Formats: sequence, structure tokens, C-alpha cells
Amino acid sequence: MKQTLTLTVLGARRFDIDGNKIGQIFTMEPADPDDADRIGHDVMKWGCDYDLVEKIEQYADQLPCEFDAEALMKAGSRQSAQFKLLSLAKRQISGGKSSGGSGASQSAQASQ
Repeated sequence: MKQTLTLTVLGARRFDIDGNKIGQIFTMEPADPDDADRIGHDVMKWGCDYDLVEKIEQYADQLPCEFDAEALMKAGSRQSAQFKLLSLAKRQISGGKSSGGSGASQSAQASQ
């Protein structure tokens, strides 16, 4: 099942282990305000193809920033849901940096 999301990307990494190329994207979202044990932001790690990390490398000096993302939900280990990022497109906000999703338009496509 594919999902469309808006993510704040913090960074990424890629691995080439014995010819097995994989990528990881790190994102953040505000912690649940109703959970007194969480303060600040939650950080999440997403799996992706190696090529997706290369395609967002051009935005390295702009991170953290918002991206529109498409993710695929699939079965993970121990019957838990797992998401794999399929594409990222940097959000362009007119009038300065974004703190939300209003006024967004896609200009730079980083997809597979």
C-alpha cells in the first residue's frame, strides 16, 4: 500500500555491503505533546534504495528541510509494518522557510 507524506529530512546514509546497496533516510517530527515522557522531536529511520540517497545529495547544505514523499508499506520483521521510501521531492515554499505545508509546490523531483 502506497502512502503520500510530508517529511522533514535530517540526513541520509548509504551502504554497499558485499554488493548489496541500501539507503537510509532520517526524518523528524514533533514529539506527541500528550506524552510527558517525550520532549522535542522524534527521529525516524526509513529504508530506501541506494539511488534515492544519491538523488537528494544535492540538498545536503539545505537539510533539514521538507520533502513530499511516497512510501510503500509492507510486512516487516515480527509481523510489524515497515515503510520503504520510494521517492522524495523537495518542497518549495514561497516567501521563506517553511514551518508547515501551506503554499507548497513541487519543483525538484528526486524519485526513482
